[in-house]
Amino acid sequence: AAIAKGIGFTTCPVSNSFVTDQMKSDEIVSLLRKGARVMVNSDDPAYFGGYVGDNYVALAEQAGLTATDLVQLAINSFEASWLTARRRDAFVQDVRDYAVSAGVELPV
Repeated sequence: AAIAKGIGFTTCPVSNSFVTDQMKSDEIVSLLRKGARVMVNSDDPAYFGGYVGDNYVALAEQAGLTATDLVQLAINSFEASWLTARRRDAFVQDVRDYAVSAGVELPV
């Protein structure tokens, strides 16, 4: 039901490893593959030592994510935001344009 409604799932892989001794990458990737609107964030980066970029890198390395997966995670962040539709769509297009310019296959 949450996937059908487009509800966003905030994940904080680096802090997960402090709280649960696991990054939960399998669970995060499973949700992503099922079409859930999963996004990567940080949780108290000064305490846990992981800013947003660090969380992307840690998850990508542990889970073997592709550049296309990372683009989808970035797009999900904007699609789950409270931005106006116009601003959201503009940011999503910026991500897509950047990915194309970098030679990354866009998510379907």
